[in-house]
Amino acid sequence: LITDNAITLSAGFTVASEIAILDVTGLTVDGGGFIIDGGGASRIFYVANTGTELTISDVILTNGKCLSTSYAGSYGGAMFVGSGVTLVMSGCTISNSLSVGGYGGGLSLGTTGTSGITVTLTSCTFTGNSAATNGYGGGMFVGAGVTLAMTDSAFTSNIGALYGGGVYQYSSSTATMTRVTFTSNSAASYGGGYYNSGGATCVASFTSCTFMSNTATTSGRGGGVRILDIDTFAVLWHSF
Repeated sequence: LITDNAITLSAGFTVASEIAILDVTGLTVDGGGFIIDGGGASRIFYVANTGTELTISDVILTNGKCLSTSYAGSYGGAMFVGSGVTLVMSGCTISNSLSVGGYGGGLSLGTTGTSGITVTLTSCTFTGNSAATNGYGGGMFVGAGVTLAMTDSAFTSNIGALYGGGVYQYSSSTATMTRVTFTSNSAASYGGGYYNSGGATCVASFTSCTFMSNTATTSGRGGGVRILDIDTFAVLWHSF
């Protein structure tokens, strides 16, 4: 059902090709708990262009896939968010999605060269996503120019082929994590749970977060968290 700038799902479906959301202000999507499936062949959402505003609630995005030939290349297996976008997601699940040789197996917030992205994630779950072939951020990639606030969410069993099994955070970004759980995520090299690329512009704050059974399988460096510049990282009331 589409009413003005609101979309309400009445059933799940499989996408034939990724859904592009461009130049739309105040669009809301109520998923009703239904599944949008990428069929293992397509990214599900491509959201871009300055001024675009999107709110998504209560939807399951699964079996997404992006390749170098996708819009924005290999960023975001299930969903990609570009420069100038404001995104709010609540009660959503992103699962079993894949970035082939890229960034953000589940969700990519920007790239290494984006700007002006504002994201709020509440009660969202990232499960079984992968960034393959030297990929970064199995569950999520936080790119340049991103301001992220994430609350009451979880990353479970995501895989980063190189860095950041759960999350990879790139420079020129700010991530505030509150009551976020990282469980059984893995990366081949660094940061099984969370990888922070360091530098004064890569700021991460964790409050009441939990890291359990995350692994860096090859190097053994940073099974839970890998931070290149400790001065940019604040941890309050944590559990490892």
